[in-house]
Amino acid sequence: MSLIWHQFFSTKDLDDNSVQFNLDTLARMGHEERKEVFSAFFYSVYYQYYKENGLSYKNMYDPSLLKAFGLPADANLDDIKERFRVLAKKYHPDNGGDAQDFIKVIEAYEQIKSHD
Repeated sequence: MSLIWHQFFSTKDLDDNSVQFNLDTLARMGHEERKEVFSAFFYSVYYQYYKENGLSYKNMYDPSLLKAFGLPADANLDDIKERFRVLAKKYHPDNGGDAQDFIKVIEAYEQIKSHD
């Protein structure tokens, strides 16, 4: 089991790029940016806890999928659907988008939908 902390933060090295946010990055952030990071961290902790303990997490979505969509951790289904439409249009090969990116968007959306 991987701790969520180790995916988000590193307190050992200012230049640790194996995590999403090293100390240097956090230090350069403004208050609102740090608030969003901590919100995403706590959401991820609860998401993992609910999932591992068989608790209902119907209204919670995989934070990594939401991040791939450029959405905050507390995004709802309407937010997800809207963002999917925007990304699908952007990456659709008929609109000049990359087919591999389009497939990734479709796969991520299917994973989110299968959760409901």
